[in-house]
Amino acid sequence: MGVQERKEREKLARQEAILKAAQKIFLTKGLDQTTIDDVAEKAELSKGTIYLYFKSKEELYISVFLKGLDVLMGQFQAMRIQLQGARADELIQEVKEIYYRFFKEYPEYFYINSLLYHGRIKDKINPYIWALTHQKTKKCLMVFADIIQKGIADGLFRQVDSWKTANSFWGAATGVMMLLEDEEHRKYIGIPIKELLDYTTNLLIESLKVRQL
Repeated sequence: MGVQERKEREKLARQEAILKAAQKIFLTKGLDQTTIDDVAEKAELSKGTIYLYFKSKEELYISVFLKGLDVLMGQFQAMRIQLQGARADELIQEVKEIYYRFFKEYPEYFYINSLLYHGRIKDKINPYIWALTHQKTKKCLMVFADIIQKGIADGLFRQVDSWKTANSFWGAATGVMMLLEDEEHRKYIGIPIKELLDYTTNLLIESLKVRQL
């Protein structure tokens, strides 16, 4: 291994260590209470080293979120391979299950997503990383839009705007999970998260299906 290649590997390994440390800290303390000093201590690196890779706490926060999108996209891609030939309504149900499991395993990513368009976040993020966030989010949404298109092509779903439908479902599913994650909301609504998510998904599927005369 050449010197340059070794240095590049060390750089990537250090960046990965920072992201892993940051994810753990953000998960327990949230954005506001976390400091770069916390991350540096967890990663066993100097504060200056952290700033060599990320210009602000907010940029580091979004970079953790991008890793989450990679995980989610990987699960969507695996689903498409495993369920080749499945009906569009079955694929929508599986997307819902993947998204719900992702929410339970990585709840912090949903909190990060809720802050994406907050001014104090955007202003402190590298424009390239900001653009990458939109690009990867769109890629995840396109998986769902493609499923809608498949349903239309197969004659299962009526003609609709697949992109608008994908965004509607994504927003509704995210809203259900974030709303009912709060204990106070769960108390007065009185419906478990998964039950309401299933209901929302079934409602969408039924609204898309071609009506039989």
